[in-house]
Amino acid sequence: MLLDLCLSDSKDNGFELLAQLATYQPPIPVLIVTAIESFADRVRVARLGGQGFLQKPISADQVMDAIARSADAIMRITQVLQQSSTPDAKLLIVDDDQQMLDLLRTLLEPWGFKLTLLNNPQQFWDTLEQTAPDLLI
Repeated sequence: MLLDLCLSDSKDNGFELLAQLATYQPPIPVLIVTAIESFADRVRVARLGGQGFLQKPISADQVMDAIARSADAIMRITQVLQQSSTPDAKLLIVDDDQQMLDLLRTLLEPWGFKLTLLNNPQQFWDTLEQTAPDLLI
């Protein structure tokens, strides 16, 4: 689902809808679209289970790319969770999108995974050797 935070006259309405959607089982993946740039809003979206945060103006191609990335990330996480019998597994997650890393942290930390998040590919090999993860995403 694509959700514009600025529903009607208040962005709080968008947050309320996002909170309601987070209660559905199975969860409904939600990408946020907004013209307002706010780090606090990004954090709030992540805490409410939003899958991504898209800044207007945005092209249709950018929206489709974000949807594909979100779906791929959810699929990888689900596979790991289904296969993992040890919730204390060490994961190294590499992505140049800090928002995606924050989302993955929000999704995986409650499961007890030990996370190392990396958004600088130049540090990849050193980080890989130092952390010796059970899984690399």
